[in-house]
Amino acid sequence: MSDKKTINIGIGFVTGRVLFQNLLKTYINSWLEHGLIENKKVRIHVLVSYDLRYKNTNTDDFKKVPQELKDLVDSIHFYGVNEVNREIDLLVEADNMINTEDCHLLFGEGFAKKRNIITYFAIKLKMDKLLFIDDDEYPLATYQNDNDKLLWMGQSILSTHLKFNDDADITHGLHCGYISPIPYLEFNDILTENDFQLFIEALSNDIITWDKMKQIIINQKGVTYADETILNHFRPK
Repeated sequence: MSDKKTINIGIGFVTGRVLFQNLLKTYINSWLEHGLIENKKVRIHVLVSYDLRYKNTNTDDFKKVPQELKDLVDSIHFYGVNEVNREIDLLVEADNMINTEDCHLLFGEGFAKKRNIITYFAIKLKMDKLLFIDDDEYPLATYQNDNDKLLWMGQSILSTHLKFNDDADITHGLHCGYISPIPYLEFNDILTENDFQLFIEALSNDIITWDKMKQIIINQKGVTYADETILNHFRPK
């Protein structure tokens, strides 16, 4: 990460989950643990685009953040239907080149449009960088050691992205969880391994291939774990 100036980093969450507060608390404490809260060259701003209909939630499930957590970050912003509609009205009034229909092509319901909302407000807030974190992705990874025991390791996700972001327009995390919703299968005369291989090959792409699916579904019983070598390389300091 460059030492030249203070970095304003937007952390974007698109969420509709009732347990979002637990996730946010975990991340803020992780930033505190890894020295990012005290780092004067990093200013952390949380941007949340929430959906009340996904799990029949209410605004308090997202907005009622304890003051002691708010005080640890530089700002927290929430974007629901009312906030977005007000911004659409401002855009239409201020710019003769865009109308309400155009705005709804960008902002609205659905994961992609809610990411657009966060991206738009991150630009408006003059963020230097923007990192999206899924609302079911905790800063932890599970791996199997040499004795086949499952171990958990904390990860400093934000500091790792900041470290490498100066040399890249986009950074992304490594896969370390479920790669496919397909559960563990035991083949028989009705569903043979060859039949399932033909099915997977028909759906295959750069992520889903028969070799990968066979390893995960048959050998690992449907679960993949983080690579211990990679975890140790990026161990929090």
